[in-house]
Order: sequence, then C-alpha cells, then structure tokens
Amino acid sequence: MQKKTIRVSGRSVFIFLFLLIIAVTGFMFIRAYGVMQEGSPTPLTDYENIELIQFAPLDNTKKAVISTTAGDITVALFEAETPGAVDIFTSSAESGLYNGLTAGLYEQHTVFTLDVPPRENVYTIELHKNLWPFKGALCMNTEGDIIFINTIPFTDEDREYLSAEEGELSEVRSAFLEQGGVPNYSGQYAVFGQITEGIDVMEKIANADQAAVITVTGVSLYEEESNKTQPTD
Repeated sequence: MQKKTIRVSGRSVFIFLFLLIIAVTGFMFIRAYGVMQEGSPTPLTDYENIELIQFAPLDNTKKAVISTTAGDITVALFEAETPGAVDIFTSSAESGLYNGLTAGLYEQHTVFTLDVPPRENVYTIELHKNLWPFKGALCMNTEGDIIFINTIPFTDEDREYLSAEEGELSEVRSAFLEQGGVPNYSGQYAVFGQITEGIDVMEKIANADQAAVITVTGVSLYEEESNKTQPTD
C-alpha cells in the first residue's frame, strides 16, 4: 500500500500560529477584564444628607495603632460603612500580615502604600457617601493594598473649583480645600479609616526620600468607648 505524505506549507503554519496567538491573547484580555470588573465599585448616586464623619468625634469605634520605624499612627476604622475592608484589615493585622512590610512610595508626597501579598479573592470596593480620600484617610484597592492619603498641592484652578458654592457636593469640595487630600481618588478606592493621631508621622513617610526604608513593626487593635481607650486582648 502506497503511503501518502502530507505536506504543510510554511505559510499555513504561520497563519495557524498567528490565529493561535490572537485567540490566546483575546482569552487573556477577556479574563483580565473580568477580574478587573469583579472588584470594581458600584458608583454612588445618592448624595443626600452627607455627614463628613471622618472629622467628627468618634466614640464606640474600633481603632488601630500602626507602628512603624518612623513612629506610630492611630487610625479610626469605619466598620459600619465599609465592613469588608475593615474585616480584611483587622484579620490581616491579627495574623501579622503587615509586620515587616515596607512603605512603598509612588506619586511621592501625595500618598504611600503598604502592598500586601497577592490575595485569593478580589476585594469589591465599598464606596460610601460619608467617606472621602481626605488627608489622613486610609484606602483599600481591589488587591487589598493599603493607601495612606497625604495631599496634592492644589493649584489656583483647583482652589477656584473647590471653593465654588454652587454645584454638586459643595460640602465635600470645601472639605478637600480645608483639610487637603486627593480628590481624584474619589470613587476609585474604599475609604475605610482616618488617622486620628500621628498625622505628622504619615507626612514624614509620604515626604521621605525614595531611598528611605520605612517598615511596619506591628499593628494593634482596640476599642474606644466614650473617649476612653480600653485595649483588647
């Protein structure tokens, strides 16, 4: 019986490989887009009766002391407004996940971050009308990284916009003007905490030189009731 030889042209191989690369690339893009969308926040639509609770006296509030080689930072946690982010933060703190992490500097002087190891589950960002990325805010992204907000330098154009009495969210814009912060991060990250003590330490870290190595030495949690601090076990 005569054997038949199947010949494949170089052009056919090239076309096959080209189509395979397109298919694989498309699959990877669709998967990456799906993961990105998985943690995307639901945009806020209700801005009625906003209360800027980040600057109000906080009683019966869970707090954390983040100890670093640059000093201590005390943070009030907004558990009722962002339960998912606070749960991730507190469980990570209790497990010692943050211990030894180095403050990562990007957009220097504006923010600094604690980048955690990759998580199995994507965090779905929680937005709340009473929480904004003012100076001293702690934010969380979809990976569970912590973003400490310092402030951007406001230009004359920024100040004119923020000081305008008319328009939506005038009280929020006024607060950015008075307190500082990063308005462009609004709606991008979950604001789950606010620095109540150690704002100078946050500024020191945010303004540190790129070569500086500042690490977290520990995070302790406690409950505060009627302005009296009672450490928990």
